[in-house]
Amino acid sequence: MKRKIAAALLACFLLTGCSVDTMADSLADDIAGQLESLYRQNVTPEWQPNPETEPMQVQMPEQTEMDENSPIELWDANDLELLRENPTGNFVLASGIMVNDSFQPIDNFNGTLDGQGFSIRVFRSEVDGMSVGGLFAILGENAIVRNLTVEITAEITAQMREAMYRIYMEGLTHTNNGTISDCKVYSEITGVSVYYPIACVNNGTIENCSAVTRAQDAQAVYGFVGDNNQGSLHDCHAELYVEDCGLLTGLTDRNWVDIANCTITATGKNVSQFYCAATQNYARISGCTFDVQLTPPAGETLTWATSYSHGYGDDFDSSNTVNVREGG
Repeated sequence: MKRKIAAALLACFLLTGCSVDTMADSLADDIAGQLESLYRQNVTPEWQPNPETEPMQVQMPEQTEMDENSPIELWDANDLELLRENPTGNFVLASGIMVNDSFQPIDNFNGTLDGQGFSIRVFRSEVDGMSVGGLFAILGENAIVRNLTVEITAEITAQMREAMYRIYMEGLTHTNNGTISDCKVYSEITGVSVYYPIACVNNGTIENCSAVTRAQDAQAVYGFVGDNNQGSLHDCHAELYVEDCGLLTGLTDRNWVDIANCTITATGKNVSQFYCAATQNYARISGCTFDVQLTPPAGETLTWATSYSHGYGDDFDSSNTVNVREGG
C-alpha cells in the first residue's frame, strides 16, 4: 500500500505537475477508498442484549394529548349525570343503561349524544305531578341526539290518575329545539292519560326515527309528537298497538309545518276516534302511508278522518295512501 501511494505521488509530480492541493485531494480519496474496502470486509453485527443475562430495553410510546373534542363515554345511570354537568358536551353511549323513578329528565341539553345503537331504558311506576318526563326535558337549538334507542315503560294506576286528573307523558323529550335523527322509541304504556312518544313540542328536526307504542287505558295517544310548531318531521315510521283508547292520531295532535314521507301502521281495540294526520292540521301532509285497523267500543261506529280540523283544502294531498278498516 505504501508503495502505491509513493508511486502515485511521484507520477503526479513528474507527469502532470499537479499542485500540493491536488495531490492532497488524490491522497485523501485513495485513503478513503482503502478504508471503505477494509470496513466492508470487517464490519461487525450490531450489539444485541442477551435475554438470559441482560433485560431488553423497552421503548415507551410517546404520550399523546387527548383531543378536547373526543366524546365522553357513558356506561351506567350515574354517567348520565354528566349530561347535566356538561350540557354542551359530546357524549356516546358505551353500554345499555336503565333508569327508574328516581331519574329526573335532563334539562336544557345542548350538546351531542350518539347512542351508537345502545338503549336507555326508562321505567316509571309512580308520579308526583301531571307531567311525567322521559329522558330529556328540553333539547336546545344546538342539541343533536342520534342513533339512540329509548325504551319507555310506564305503569300508572287508576288511583294515581284520579288523584292527578290527567297525566301527560313524553318518551324522548318534552321540547325539541334541536335535531333528533335515526332514533327509536319503544313504549309500553298503561294508564297514562296522554302520551307523546318522541316529543310533546317539536320546534326542531325529527328525521329517520321510529316510534313503536303499545298503550292501554289511555285517553289520547299520538304517533310522534303533540305540537309540531316550527319543526321538521319527515321520513319517520310509527307503529301503534292500542286498547281502550279514546283518541288516536297517526302523526301529531296539532300540526303547523309540512310533514312528509312517514309511514303509520296501527291496530287497536275499543278505540273511539282516529285521525290520520292530526286533530288540527294547518300544513301540507305528503307522501305518507296510513294502514290502520281498529275496533270501536261495543255498539259504536269508528269515527275517523284525515284530520278533525284543517286550514285549507289541499293540506292532505293525493300523494298520501290511506287504508283505514273497522274491525279485526
